[in-house]
Amino acid sequence: MKAPHGLFLDVNQEGHTLLSHYRRLLAGQSEALAKAFYDYLLSHEPTAEVFAGFSEAQMQKLVAAQTAHAQQMLTVSFDGEWNERVRELGRLHQTHGIKMSWIAGAYLIYQRHWDHLIHMAVPDQDQEPLRMYLHQLLMHDLMLQLEGYQCGMQKTDEDRTVLFSALLRSLTEAPEGTGTEEFLCAIFRELIRDSDTLCWSWYGVVKAGGAPLYPHCEHGLKRHPIIPDSLGDPCWNALRANQAIVFSLGDPLCPEWLMPLQAEIAEVAIMPFDVKWQHAVGVVGSKERGYFQRVGIDHFTAFAQMGDLVTTLHQQSQRDPLTGLPNRMTLDKRLEKALERSNRHQTLMAVVMFDLDGFKAVNDTYGHAAGDQLLIALARRLQTILRTTDSAFRLGGDEFVFLLNDLERWTDLEVVVERIRQAIEEPYLLDAVEVHVGASLGVTLYPLDDAKPRDLLHHADLALYAAKANKATRTEYYALYDPSVVQDANTPLGGFINFRQSR
Repeated sequence: MKAPHGLFLDVNQEGHTLLSHYRRLLAGQSEALAKAFYDYLLSHEPTAEVFAGFSEAQMQKLVAAQTAHAQQMLTVSFDGEWNERVRELGRLHQTHGIKMSWIAGAYLIYQRHWDHLIHMAVPDQDQEPLRMYLHQLLMHDLMLQLEGYQCGMQKTDEDRTVLFSALLRSLTEAPEGTGTEEFLCAIFRELIRDSDTLCWSWYGVVKAGGAPLYPHCEHGLKRHPIIPDSLGDPCWNALRANQAIVFSLGDPLCPEWLMPLQAEIAEVAIMPFDVKWQHAVGVVGSKERGYFQRVGIDHFTAFAQMGDLVTTLHQQSQRDPLTGLPNRMTLDKRLEKALERSNRHQTLMAVVMFDLDGFKAVNDTYGHAAGDQLLIALARRLQTILRTTDSAFRLGGDEFVFLLNDLERWTDLEVVVERIRQAIEEPYLLDAVEVHVGASLGVTLYPLDDAKPRDLLHHADLALYAAKANKATRTEYYALYDPSVVQDANTPLGGFINFRQSR
């Protein structure tokens, strides 16, 4: 019979007769051989991890199966059915991460075991021909296993290539300006798009107050599970440990939300990550048991880490690194939405630009580190006085902007601006030294100033310039842009009023 890759098993009459004569001797010690086989595998930490969760009864079942395999090797005729069975065993070993060197080592255990029996119980004249025949038998079986192992490696490489391509598509095909949610949806969509094995993917964000997890951007199967925070739940376990886990749906402790998927999914990979300063978790379902171990869970945590990285970069690109407030890039986007909101709600919207009076003196006297401390403290104060509909931004230096939405009347604007002034002028304690700064504010009001977004910012800047120009003699710390008065180079301070004049 021809074995793989040109290896021949010499089924000669002498070898066949010898094996038939000593089969009972060799097969009778198959259980001891199987135990030695698993002792060998369990002595290697990576292999032992494969069997870490096995009960004693499961291990006994494995030993019994190995015993049967050893006995059958001494009796089968190596037909197509047997050959495919051994190849499948090789594929299974590759799936579980058992290295080829360990497989070859296991066959050495067979050879040494049989050699010992031959040496102890077989007459001298039969020892060498029987030993050679058994050696050929082992090599044939090993070659079949390695064939199956190679097929498993090829399939694994193909699956990893699919994952790598999905990751590249997620990064390269996302439109410019794609937001965090859109990018994450693209990642989890691409993750399973071209896979024959992966059939379910989504991510969920942890909400405050112990609220359950809900899938966002669910792809493949549509099951919309609700996942309460409960002890032992795999999603919440992964979040608490901040570590990716693989969970088998055949587990007796399978949570209720996964049970409806047992007919379609064998296991899920769960990867925790962060998005917008919130904990999140990604979930991917596989139809094949052992898939994530075969392909490598690291390939899936890479998706979560990439989502984490891109969303962090996205957030950083839209926030001032010192104060954490949104920056000019974010202001441009928010201003467009504020105009839409004003038109939709038929309310007023104010753009308030301000900087700090006396901030340069703080930097000159106490140093730039003290100035940074003041700006950080100011940003915290501004966030505490914001209404839920308002936003604060840092443009740079000591220059800030407020967008004030849903103002019903002039007095609403005056109340909020006065609150801003009070927050700014509260004393600052910098390294045990009390420091004071003031504020100058420039304001424009939409739709009374019915201008484009960038022009609104320019008008607020002009109003700020007017407020600062009269700092020594002014009666108010702010100026309101008046669109009814033409602004030109000859009248740089014309067209500005205060709130009291406007009423």
